[in-house]
Amino acid sequence: ALGAAGAFGTAFYMFRLYFVTFEGESRVDPHVAHHVHESPRVMAVPLIILAVFAFGAGLFGTSPERSPYYTFVNPVFRAAGEGAAHAGGEGAGHQGPSEFTMALVSVAIAAAGIALAYQMYLRRRELADRMAERFRGAYTLLLNKYWVDEIYNAVFVDFGKWLCHRMWFVDAKGVDGAVNGTSWLTVFASHLSARFDFRGVDGLVNAIADVIQGGSQAFKRIQTGVIQNYLLAMAMGIFVIVSLYFFF
Repeated sequence: ALGAAGAFGTAFYMFRLYFVTFEGESRVDPHVAHHVHESPRVMAVPLIILAVFAFGAGLFGTSPERSPYYTFVNPVFRAAGEGAAHAGGEGAGHQGPSEFTMALVSVAIAAAGIALAYQMYLRRRELADRMAERFRGAYTLLLNKYWVDEIYNAVFVDFGKWLCHRMWFVDAKGVDGAVNGTSWLTVFASHLSARFDFRGVDGLVNAIADVIQGGSQAFKRIQTGVIQNYLLAMAMGIFVIVSLYFFF
């Protein structure tokens, strides 16, 4: 029963798709229809090959005595033994009518699905509208594809976007903020350290060097190399010392 329902439904919706898309009055926008063209050979040829094999796929499922394919490949499997071949022949003899009957039933079910699609979507399109109006709940459910996309978007896509936005906020405002704040403090501390080093340590060292250099320049003028100047300086020094001794 499930197989028959599947065959009927498959034939129905496939030919519904065909009738709605390729038959009847075109609903394509004129501006879009101007750009419609046939598929190139690189796409058409593989589809033709697949269609040919799909059309002849029934040869693989028929009973052995009715299948040319079985006759063609039978020598390949003959090595399995005469006993197995005999058993397979008996099974095929019993299964042949049943398989043939099931094939006819399958074709009839598929033809019924095709006929219903033809009536509803090509010959009498109002039937589809009537069915949709009569079974509004089922039509809405099927039209929205059981709301699978909406549920998926709400549960996974929207939640994923929300989670990604929150993670971005934590990363941008928290992690990046902490890293940027640390870098700012590091730069500020380096500037303070540079100012202290330049103004304090280097300033003190340079000041001592300047004092020594200035003193050396002052004492350099005294050191003339003339003996008379040295004697005069000694005499003046003795005079100052003696004066201090007598007056103080």
